Amino acid sequence: MTLAPPTFLMAHAVLGFSGPLSRAPAQSEILAAALREAFPNVVARPYLTQDVPAQTPHLTLASTSSQLAVSAFQADFEVRFYGDYLTDVPRSLDYVEAKLLAVLHGLRAIETVPSLVGLIGTFHFAVDGAEDGVAAGHILDTHLQTSVDRSAVADALVRVAVRVRDTYFVSLTLGNYEFRTFERPIMPGMQQIRLSPWEGKVQERGLELTLDINNNLEGRTLHRDPVVTEQGVRAVTRLLRDVALTTGPTFAESGVVDVPSLTASVTI
Repeated sequence: MTLAPPTFLMAHAVLGFSGPLSRAPAQSEILAAALREAFPNVVARPYLTQDVPAQTPHLTLASTSSQLAVSAFQADFEVRFYGDYLTDVPRSLDYVEAKLLAVLHGLRAIETVPSLVGLIGTFHFAVDGAEDGVAAGHILDTHLQTSVDRSAVADALVRVAVRVRDTYFVSLTLGNYEFRTFERPIMPGMQQIRLSPWEGKVQERGLELTLDINNNLEGRTLHRDPVVTEQGVRAVTRLLRDVALTTGPTFAESGVVDVPSLTASVTI
């Protein structure tokens, strides 16, 4: 199956801390001020008591199209792309890189240096005119190479994770997707709309590729917490760009992952 260029739906990034971050309101205020240029809108800044799980965000900031949630363990950044960004992977990742560098610099204001950097990108390869089961059948035949009754298959999923230069884990996960549109009249005062799974019109079917790159391998190699630097953030975004444009589409189309080319594709 020959695939069209990918559509970049969304990116999710994590900067993890080696130790728990203070949830004191004063520290949240300092961090929010340091990040005001990149994330000007304060969505939430709740006061959390000791019994609230440490994974609960105590500061949530936003820009026009992205959001940052900070908990005691990590800072989570997410952006959903639209317009020209959907088809321009380098431009989209330039945006992600700028935001992540802003977060890295902002954390310095509270004397925090991350030890983990991870970046996940979700891409769609639309298959024009694909009938139900075509995308899943492609995965069955090309990647899993298994004989299953197509009429009985609802979804198919395959995942491969490789090591890159004793520093990064690069995971490629391929599945099938379907988009439906629903048309329902909305009456005044209506609070909820129930949608049944058989309703709606199929607008698009295809293959969904999720790329996950993180530096967990670096910690295992060093036997200590690594230090995430500006160079490390740039390396992750550059690596995701190269995988999204070369190794990822090849994997989605043919099932092949060229590890030597992947390792050599970026200077880390």
